[in-house]
Amino acid sequence: MKTFCIKNLFLILFSALIISCEDDNGNIDGQCNAPAQETSDVKWWLLVRPDNNDVGKPGIYLFNETKSTVEYILNIPAKITSPHALDHDGKSLWIGGMGNNSSILELNPEDGSVRSEIKNIRTGGIACDKNNELWFSTYSGIYKITYNGVKLDSFQVSSNVIQDIAINSKKLFYLINGEYDHITEVDKINKQEHSNFNINQTATYAFAIRGENLVVIDDFNDINQFNIETKELVSVDFTNIKGWITAIAPYKENYD
Repeated sequence: MKTFCIKNLFLILFSALIISCEDDNGNIDGQCNAPAQETSDVKWWLLVRPDNNDVGKPGIYLFNETKSTVEYILNIPAKITSPHALDHDGKSLWIGGMGNNSSILELNPEDGSVRSEIKNIRTGGIACDKNNELWFSTYSGIYKITYNGVKLDSFQVSSNVIQDIAINSKKLFYLINGEYDHITEVDKINKQEHSNFNINQTATYAFAIRGENLVVIDDFNDINQFNIETKELVSVDFTNIKGWITAIAPYKENYD
């Protein structure tokens, strides 16, 4: 009797295991996998100002690309005139502008409050580096400073006005407007310009890097991603945001 009960218990457990391994069509998968975890949504910080027809709500938008929604909007500090530069280091937002007496401001990404200020810097582009360092561009110059504003490095580029910059671990890239806008790759150590990459856009101001892709906002406020190595268009995603997007920065869960 005892042996019979043990055998029945084993059959019940084995049957339950088979059922749990079946797919939606009743076929046995061959192994029982844990439920797949949801991947993190892709999010962007977008710096938006009204266009030439005063269309668009100004602000720093947290845009969820995965869900095509705006999660919330932060006010642009009054001290930032002609806002053009934005980046996110996982802890703070860094914003700058091309207006007179502009500064680079460090903002709390939750409420937009000012955490610190680097005074008297006009910039069209900001890129956060590791070790509490920033790169920023002013006309044809690119500078590297600490979060406290101490100058670390600088160099001039071959073009006149840089619209935006972005970096990865080894390279710096800058965006220039022209008949066709182009992105130039620069070695961060020796400052040598290696290549130009024309994009089929004009008057693009917003530029970033995410993983292996160069990211630009086109004339329709869509997010265009190009592979860094092949320069091929990888994806186009719509934002449906009205106004003029002058900067884009990847949202980061933490500083890496």
